[in-house]
Amino acid sequence: MTNETLALHSIESEVPADAALGLAVEVSSDAEHFAKSRGLWESLSVIRSLILLGDPRIVAAVDVTLISDAEVSDRFLIQFNIRTRRAVADVLTFDRNLQAAIYEKIAVELQSHFSVRFDFI
Repeated sequence: MTNETLALHSIESEVPADAALGLAVEVSSDAEHFAKSRGLWESLSVIRSLILLGDPRIVAAVDVTLISDAEVSDRFLIQFNIRTRRAVADVLTFDRNLQAAIYEKIAVELQSHFSVRFDFI
């Protein structure tokens, strides 16, 4: 079992059952295939868990998609699209905490394959 696998099991055991059931994280088939084919599925699952563990008032819905990197041609990213109804200040605090947790839990060389976007609804 890799260190990332151990971290995943540790984090997923912390996700409250009602949080996991109350908020569906929709992963597109393209994002799933990309993550699994490049050994990123565990990291995707860890980030998903970190979002679910965050402030439940911030996250209304989450979609995970595969996007083309606007800065680097022929490069793709797994993007977490988080929909929210909260104030910008609250979302910025959530984002800072999420980014710090991702930095702590995901290997540095894997972090560049992911992005987080907030959509205000």
